[in-house]
Amino acid sequence: MESTVSIWIDSSWFQTVLAILFGGIVTAIFFFASQVSGKPVYQRRSLRLIGSSGSELRSSVEIRFKGDVVERLTKTDLIVWNAGRKTILGSQIVATDPIRFEFSPGSRILEISTKRVTRQVNSFAVLIDQKNPNYAIINFDYLDRGDGALIEVLHTDSKLYPECVGSLREIPNGIKDLGIIREIPMFSKIPYIRTRKRSFFYFVSVVGFSAIAFGVFAPTSLLSKINNIGPFGHNSILMRDRFPLILAGILYFPTSLYILWSTRQRFPKSLWKSD
Repeated sequence: MESTVSIWIDSSWFQTVLAILFGGIVTAIFFFASQVSGKPVYQRRSLRLIGSSGSELRSSVEIRFKGDVVERLTKTDLIVWNAGRKTILGSQIVATDPIRFEFSPGSRILEISTKRVTRQVNSFAVLIDQKNPNYAIINFDYLDRGDGALIEVLHTDSKLYPECVGSLREIPNGIKDLGIIREIPMFSKIPYIRTRKRSFFYFVSVVGFSAIAFGVFAPTSLLSKINNIGPFGHNSILMRDRFPLILAGILYFPTSLYILWSTRQRFPKSLWKSD
């Protein structure tokens, strides 16, 4: 006799709802994949070298950077690149509203440099605004997909990270912040997962999805046959009832997808820098 859960899952309306949801997800994936546009993005990481964000140095302590007295010193790494499928031209930057990283008013950028670039031909450049020493101005000739640069900034701001502003023609949203650079991803200390974590968790996600699909859509007659033959045995709970199979898939599928998402490397590999 089938359990209540099995009868509910076997119902035509439940399978129709799942089919609609699955079709909607597939449609959304193909829609977003078909969008061709430039996508300027950046990630960030900071290290406080001297001082703190909430207090000034004692009056008896004086720190100098190249002869200038500073209250605090922070090193901020910024990785900027084109994550879209369309080339971004430097001529798309609006002259009256250039692409720039703005630190807090009253703070100063002490030194800024381009540590790495994907290609020299992009002519990627960054400089301190002469009128506003807390602004870092970005310029380039063009950025193809995956082109970008690693910028290192030494500054006095109490905040760790600047705000990226500016306007690009045909890209109304400007440069998107993709968050903090995480140098040591989840599970990186496990040898096998560290070297093959992408393929490993892709495999786990496929197994989880297959378990859900089989548990939901497999005909009852097929489950009955599997239940009575092979190594599963006549009294196998896993194949006799759909619920445990679906539950196992739900545990594996979303978990592996989250791990893949949280450990992904967003920026171009050539721009990576290990301290």
